[in-house]
Amino acid sequence: MRLADKVAIVTGGGTGIGAASAATVARERAKVTITPRRKEILGEIADAIAAAGGHALAVPSSVTDEADVQHAVQATLATFGRVDVLANNAGSVLHAGRCTKQPMRSGTA
Repeated sequence: MRLADKVAIVTGGGTGIGAASAATVARERAKVTITPRRKEILGEIADAIAAAGGHALAVPSSVTDEADVQHAVQATLATFGRVDVLANNAGSVLHAGRCTKQPMRSGTA
């Protein structure tokens, strides 16, 4: 139980790898805040962690919104008192256009 009594925030913790990461951190006895972007799945992972005897807080947020990130951190601090671990699972892709629209260059880099 390497994470016993630690507090973790797992971004993108609502589905897939993020949800599995949150569950694993909780099994290691850490308290965990999950930050799913989709509100409709907000309680599912937190409820599953609680049902397994863990402690979880679900805070809807997007890592692309600084106010959301600040809110998740503040909610974690208010609930658990500190943050020891950050698992940055969520990602974002900026759309810069189709690669076929980019100019082709010849030569070597």
